[in-house]
Amino acid sequence: MIYHIPHQMTPGLRKECAIHDEGLINVSVDSIRSKHPTLADYLARFFQRAEGVQFQKAVAQIPAGARVLDIGVGSGETSLYLASQGYRVAVVEPSDGFCRLLEQAALLYGLTIDVYCTTAEHLDGLPLRDLDACIFNASLHHCDAPALALRHCRTLLKPGGQLLLLNEPLLHFFRSKTWFQKKIERGDLVGDYGGNEHTYYYQEYRAMLRDAGFAKIADRLSERYAQPGSYLAYLRQENISAPQRWLRALYYRTIQAICRAGWLGRPLLALGKRLSLLQTNFIATR
Repeated sequence: MIYHIPHQMTPGLRKECAIHDEGLINVSVDSIRSKHPTLADYLARFFQRAEGVQFQKAVAQIPAGARVLDIGVGSGETSLYLASQGYRVAVVEPSDGFCRLLEQAALLYGLTIDVYCTTAEHLDGLPLRDLDACIFNASLHHCDAPALALRHCRTLLKPGGQLLLLNEPLLHFFRSKTWFQKKIERGDLVGDYGGNEHTYYYQEYRAMLRDAGFAKIADRLSERYAQPGSYLAYLRQENISAPQRWLRALYYRTIQAICRAGWLGRPLLALGKRLSLLQTNFIATR
């Protein structure tokens, strides 16, 4: 079921939602079934990628049957997976089209998910409290006021509840936000679809979590470094030039080797994280 929570959108987010909604006007159980007859079919593409493996490993620590809020879910693979694993799932998604897609997909696969059509900045309007976990999977950077969204999450969590910040892009220390914005304006940002994109440095993510009032903040390196093959295959699909792919392959293989070096590599990895050189996930505890 879809619940509409009053909210406002910035022009950027409104544009992003319009892009999504345009392609989902005729979504239905039948249209989903024709492409993805089973839940495994629906989830396959996401969980074949390092980001999907990252998600599975991260949520495995959440207790069975826990109450989970999945925020900014897009086509909803993460939410459907959580529901299929026995979690009690609520979703926040600002796109009407994606909300309908998730509602119809849950109906098709016999899963129970409460869908709230609103933004992360309006989480305080949800009729939810004492959640075990809140999850942003590659979605916080679409928020125009991420610090506000994180504060709302802390309020919704029960004591000891966790916020998982997964697969978020980090801006390398030698890149500026002006550079990032120009990439967006030119339309040559890898993975960009014309949506509402922002980016932050490692220390900015930690500061936002700390300022939101989380008592404990831990971080983990991206799964890309353990299995870079799937990400490099993704770059080929995005038609990234061969020289750029070779440089990225060298980067990921080098970090992979440092990770495998055990305690010898830990100081380098710690420095790399703090310089925003390494893609990092965060787990914060209320």
